[in-house]
Amino acid sequence: MSLHRFGTVLTLATLAGCATQPASLFDPAPTQRVAIVPLITTPSPPLVNPLANSPRAAQTRAAVAAAERQQRLAQLKVPGYADRDRLLSQAQEAAREGNNPRAQSLARQAEGRASAAVAAQQTLEAATLLKALYDTTGLSDAQLASLRAAETQLVRGDNGTALQTLQGIKAVAEKPRPYRIRRGDTLSAIAARENVYGNSLLWPLLWEANKDTIPDPNRLRAGATLKIRPSPTVQQVVSAIATAREYPSRVRVGKVKTLPRR
Repeated sequence: MSLHRFGTVLTLATLAGCATQPASLFDPAPTQRVAIVPLITTPSPPLVNPLANSPRAAQTRAAVAAAERQQRLAQLKVPGYADRDRLLSQAQEAAREGNNPRAQSLARQAEGRASAAVAAQQTLEAATLLKALYDTTGLSDAQLASLRAAETQLVRGDNGTALQTLQGIKAVAEKPRPYRIRRGDTLSAIAARENVYGNSLLWPLLWEANKDTIPDPNRLRAGATLKIRPSPTVQQVVSAIATAREYPSRVRVGKVKTLPRR
């Protein structure tokens, strides 16, 4: 057999073998070993911002911190306050990304909006308290002077100082004074004292403030202590007089004097 014929026969045999044994998915796995490469379990180091310690980054952190403080104050002082535009959150996110100009701009906006909300709330509270104190009776000359000074502060825009002054006046005006009941006292007689109200018809003010210890205004216990509010409001005075005139009881209101006609 010649070499050419032998090669032809070998080629046909190889092709025949391939035709009779087609490749299949169910063929047994190859016996050759496959090397398994273990996964890398060591975490990769975090990305480090090379500008994290730069002066610009320090300014950004300070601006964001100031905005955070002012927002906490607004949430404490202003009912229902919320950063509706999420300015502070956006500033914090920009700071984490290293975008210092955007972070500082957003932080300043957030701080300014929170400061404006606090100032508006202080103005509202101060104006309301100022009106209430002007409707309060029995204020001393010093308290009236402080009241006028607080009004001037409010007009000038010094809302925080005005509010503190007014709150101080209110605290003194509402602080009760003690009075020890003596034998023979009546509520009307106590109310008529110059160092109390100077008007016997204001005895309902005493009763209202001491109902926990005086359920019946006609019966007082000697030695008991009354709480006297030194500065009732005008509305409280009007209501007390109306109650005193309509109260069907034996509460004595003092001797009624009739002035001679001229």
